[in-house]
Amino acid sequence: MTEAPSLASLAAAARETYLSFFAGMVEATVEPGVEGMSEVGVDLEDPGFLGGLYRFDLVLRLPDDRAVSLDFAMEVPHGQDLPAFAERVGALTLHVFRLRWDDVVVHHDLGDLPEDALEGWFERWFNVHEPEGEDDPFPADRLHSASVATGAVSVDFGTAPSAALVELVSLLEARGAKAVQIDASRDDAETDPDDETVEDVELDEDESLLDIVRRRGPLLN
Repeated sequence: MTEAPSLASLAAAARETYLSFFAGMVEATVEPGVEGMSEVGVDLEDPGFLGGLYRFDLVLRLPDDRAVSLDFAMEVPHGQDLPAFAERVGALTLHVFRLRWDDVVVHHDLGDLPEDALEGWFERWFNVHEPEGEDDPFPADRLHSASVATGAVSVDFGTAPSAALVELVSLLEARGAKAVQIDASRDDAETDPDDETVEDVELDEDESLLDIVRRRGPLLN
């Protein structure tokens, strides 16, 4: 008998789909002679992101001493061909329409949710207090970014475990949410596996990738 879907099982499948995509993009992008670091966390001091923190998918040092930071966009959201999914989480009714691990929008009925309500959750899954370095394993099990708007939390879960999404929904339920809908911010037609956000920065000859990240924003350590 096929097991009934749940948020936990869908999240785990979505994460595995994304990890396969992410690993393939990193392998295809980091060519011989190119130095690269994946999942690089920086403090951008940008109020648009929780804690002002952001994690680049990949930072490269090119042979001509240019550095680029890249963010990849996954092609197809997990569950695109599945019917809408719903389940109860305590007193909350959850609907999942699309689940793309790098582009999750959690709509809720709590209105203006204060950012500090998510502070502990974000710090734990972003791994704010853990040191980062060039020898970190892949995947690093780290959330890449999150932002809060009225009635919604937008998250790039990166390589964070599937439990991060399950915990977020439980947190909203504990604060009194009665209805939560999970969707993506990008339309399927807008997404291409080769799409990437690229920032090009000049490097001094003796700078390391850690140096360039520190110049862009203080490296988390």
